[in-house]
Amino acid sequence: MSVPNVICDRKTRDKLGEDGLAAVRSRLYAVDCQTCGRPLGTDPPALVVHDVDEWAQADLHHRGCRAAQWNDGTVFGFSGGNTISWRALSAFFPVSSAPGEVDRVAMLIVNPSLEAVMLYPGADGWRPGYHAYFSAAGLAPSPDALPLTGRIAPGVTAQVGKAEIAAVLKQPAPDEKYSAPAAPQTVAAARAHGFLLVVTHALDPSDLEAAGARDGVLQALAAIQQGDAIVGWAATGGVT
Repeated sequence: MSVPNVICDRKTRDKLGEDGLAAVRSRLYAVDCQTCGRPLGTDPPALVVHDVDEWAQADLHHRGCRAAQWNDGTVFGFSGGNTISWRALSAFFPVSSAPGEVDRVAMLIVNPSLEAVMLYPGADGWRPGYHAYFSAAGLAPSPDALPLTGRIAPGVTAQVGKAEIAAVLKQPAPDEKYSAPAAPQTVAAARAHGFLLVVTHALDPSDLEAAGARDGVLQALAAIQQGDAIVGWAATGGVT
């Protein structure tokens, strides 16, 4: 579940507005402190935003580790990814490709940064978005996931193991890899056709797993259709 409340300074509230702050909270999860790396626990974490003009990063910290602030100075304390958590879940669902025919489609649902999210300025102010390397890899919003089975994301390679599927992004270097255990039918579908890669900050894959296979898939498809995910088809490029 996303973080229900954060400690937020006045400048951040003014920059984001109440709608923007709600959008940021809905994309952050209280897992590990981005200063010390230890679990955040149940107390409201401090929200820190690092503003570098064209984009910003919002992340979560223990209130004793770092004060809440909107930092638009010249010194930034990014974690560099060392304390950022990610989670992934594999899924498998039937798709009717033609009357009387059913294709079996594999899916990898990834939240790439639970305690941090990118922000971009727009007409409505600063709002959550995705790191540029996901769009560079060919992932994009779509109102419907299913036609993407024919649109390859050129910057992503699908790797299929005996009981795991993984998406490897060619950038940043070294290659970024997201993987999850997979059931035999999911592995078989991914090995034959690749899989649909779903990247989202709006869902926690562990929550989807707890909801059950069917409900988890439905929530992921709903996020795609509502514009709360970016997607692309990962073609098989490696077997492990």
